[in-house]
Amino acid sequence: MARVVKSLGCNHMSGKTYEKKFSKVKKHFLNRLHTGGRYYDYIDLSERYWGSHICRGIFTNFLMDMGLSVTQIAIARGDRSITAAMEYVDERVTMENLQQAIEELSKCPFEKRGIIEQDIIRTNWKGGVLKGAKVFR
Repeated sequence: MARVVKSLGCNHMSGKTYEKKFSKVKKHFLNRLHTGGRYYDYIDLSERYWGSHICRGIFTNFLMDMGLSVTQIAIARGDRSITAAMEYVDERVTMENLQQAIEELSKCPFEKRGIIEQDIIRTNWKGGVLKGAKVFR
């Protein structure tokens, strides 16, 4: 049986108790989305199954958006080392940078794709990285 340590004590709660508590939090969260003008998010999340792990990702994204360092994120998440937080941050930053690069490439006429003019490289790229791309500490 899964055991989760209660945050303020050394008591354990069963997986069943944890699931009940999470379901209560989830219900309140969905109600906030529904009444807070986030109807499409409400529909999306209420029509599919999701467990507490997705909340960890949402929390991590929130911390990243606040500009916390990887070490600070790991501490806030309760990670034993920065490895897990680093992997998550690296994946998100990579996806955001790829999306930005694809958007830039889509602006280029089809016949010129694959050809990058030197002045564009000099003005928009530095050391192989798109200038202005997010980099986390």
